[in-house]
Amino acid sequence: QKDIYKMGTKKQKMEISKAIAETIYSKVPPGRFLKKCSDGSGLWKELSKREAADKAAQAMAYIINAESLKLKRRERRRSLSLPLTQQPRQQDDVGASSTQTADQSQLKPYATK
Repeated sequence: QKDIYKMGTKKQKMEISKAIAETIYSKVPPGRFLKKCSDGSGLWKELSKREAADKAAQAMAYIINAESLKLKRRERRRSLSLPLTQQPRQQDDVGASSTQTADQSQLKPYATK
């Protein structure tokens, strides 16, 4: 159903999401869609059928987007002409600070008790 979902209209996607939620509700024992209460009580509440369908739609969109990103990364890696070890490294603030050596005069000796 992922391919059908991916190519479908918004209305078709909601119908598929409703069908997924209904399938979960019709299991024996029945499945439920739960959400933790925001009042800090640690309790859970059952979502409405509409909310359950929305969560199913959200999960389907997440799966499709994750697969798409995975394919794009794979294609990008294949398109690189140099092996990964020969590619110039891009450094961000974190990477730059982790590759710098410490000035020995500013280091404090390690004290043990």
